[in-house]
Amino acid sequence: MAAGGRHAEKDQAIDAARYQAAIKCALELAMKISDDAMRDVSVSQVIRLCVKVDHLKTARVLLRAINSEKTRAELMADHPVLNDQDAAN
Repeated sequence: MAAGGRHAEKDQAIDAARYQAAIKCALELAMKISDDAMRDVSVSQVIRLCVKVDHLKTARVLLRAINSEKTRAELMADHPVLNDQDAAN
């Protein structure tokens, strides 16, 4: 059983590293988009990925980068955890 637990931990670490690399790559691409609306949509997808893997601090920082109030409101409605300002500090 202990060996299985170590294997699961290793798999989680690999997944976390993979998600972190995906987030970084996606952000680099999103920041190169010159159209504000398209960039907002791209960053919102990165935020959704951050929430999925529980990188809430990163998600909250990225939320501030979205210019569109509508997009920001939709994200906050879909992911109420982004509204929790106490957890952000």
